[in-house]
Amino acid sequence: MLVQYKAMEKRDSETEFRWQAKDQFCDEIDRMESLLAELRKLPSGQQPDGFRFSDNPFFLKFCPRVVFNPDDKGLFKGIYLPLDLWKRADAAGWFTGKRGGKVLTFDNVGRRINNSEFVGLVAGSWVGTTIEQSAVLGELVRKVLETGKTVTIAIKHASDTADDSKRSAE
Repeated sequence: MLVQYKAMEKRDSETEFRWQAKDQFCDEIDRMESLLAELRKLPSGQQPDGFRFSDNPFFLKFCPRVVFNPDDKGLFKGIYLPLDLWKRADAAGWFTGKRGGKVLTFDNVGRRINNSEFVGLVAGSWVGTTIEQSAVLGELVRKVLETGKTVTIAIKHASDTADDSKRSAE
């Protein structure tokens, strides 16, 4: 899963995310598109475990800005959008504000994926990188780390489930 998190700001009675052409958000979308083009060049495996609903592993999550609580183990409230859905909605003008600016809100976003749905899709391996795509992402992660930026990677092995159950019982 490759998720780009964006903070929504409180304005009047609404929580919103705003952007404009050629800003950092647009640069991040361009980087996603470039990586996606490379990932799509990889051969698709035929293993049933490698099946995904989409060959695009990119999602955007828009979250109201919150005070970070390191003891909170829950997911931040927010809106998950597959990158392809966000692009369609933007092209259709859903995010064009009254004065022509770009704004995403809980009211204008339309269809979205909530935290529970997203967790289920990821846990069942219905979305995310394919087995073949995952195999080449190590090189990308190394390149990002060389730039001084941060990368968060989460990996859960089948054996982790047994270890987690054992820890819960203790």
